[in-house]
Amino acid sequence: MTFPALPLRENLIKLIGFALTLLCWYWAGNARQSFLERLLLIGALPSLQFPIVLIGRRLLDAQPSTQRAQQINIFVHYSMMIVLGCSLFPAIRLIQHQVPEERTTLLHLIRITC
Repeated sequence: MTFPALPLRENLIKLIGFALTLLCWYWAGNARQSFLERLLLIGALPSLQFPIVLIGRRLLDAQPSTQRAQQINIFVHYSMMIVLGCSLFPAIRLIQHQVPEERTTLLHLIRITC
């Protein structure tokens, strides 16, 4: 099974999106953040999933075509990766700084929910 080659423009957009994603993840994982900032990243960023999907859906409904669907797909997926990754890394750091008993409890809760 062969897949058609993507145009150079789409590959460049994907590369830029991936670099932006890694940059945002690096910032979220390594930036000095107060406890409140971490809680905001952990709690508020995942709530942006719905508006991202809604914007993507509205953009696609405005001009439904295969090419447009591919472009919107790139936007939606990279945006979701940024949002979810930027909330995941501060959550992991928050768990690492907890008292060992609390850390164990939080890790068990993560295992249950995943």
